[in-house]
Amino acid sequence: MVQRRGGVVVWCGWEGPYRDQLPLDFHFDADQYDAELTRAVTDRSWEIHTDPTWRLPTSADDTGI
Repeated sequence: MVQRRGGVVVWCGWEGPYRDQLPLDFHFDADQYDAELTRAVTDRSWEIHTDPTWRLPTSADDTGI
């Protein structure tokens, strides 16, 4: 689960078959987290398709991302 708690983003609530081997919670500065999400979403350098229409939403995927 990802939660925003004030100025902190927390990844927590891990699930798995071995409860004693689950990772601890991760804490991130919210402003830095938001900046990194923006950077990751807008980075197109890795794409093999150069035609921007390739990213247009379809009826199956209307997220626009």
